[in-house]
Amino acid sequence: MANYQITDADDLSSGGAKTKAKRNIAAIQLLKELELAQRPASPQEQAILVRYSGWGIAADIFTTKPEWTEFREVLEATLTKEEFAAARASTISAFYTDINITAGIYKGIEQLGFTGGAILDPSMGATGAFEGTMPAAIASNSQVTGIELDSISGRIASQLYPDSTVH
Repeated sequence: MANYQITDADDLSSGGAKTKAKRNIAAIQLLKELELAQRPASPQEQAILVRYSGWGIAADIFTTKPEWTEFREVLEATLTKEEFAAARASTISAFYTDINITAGIYKGIEQLGFTGGAILDPSMGATGAFEGTMPAAIASNSQVTGIELDSISGRIASQLYPDSTVH
């Protein structure tokens, strides 16, 4: 299994809060299936996992708003109590970094002469935008360590970026 390469075709930035919540739930359900089967994600499954965006945009899933009841019930049935509490707590720190930003950063550091090395991503997130947009020339010469506070996000990132060390 290779590291996932994010492209525009993944369409990560589209959709509102409920669309993101549906994608998040689908990714979590798939993660649980993969873990139960004790197997890595296929490239097609990675394309589902990469659409996990965290709960910052869909924080209303943790409220009692009636229009979110169905989403909340599915999420509660999918996660353990501890995972649900962690997901709720993550709403204040879950931010999506647009791949255009990460691509621009890589372009800049390449212009400065960076060709690879030890890379630390201290807030990896499930999508791992920095890992998923890393140019092949840098990736082949780098050792990446990603840190993620949220267990679900970290476990998804591990499925997307097996060549990285995720903590």
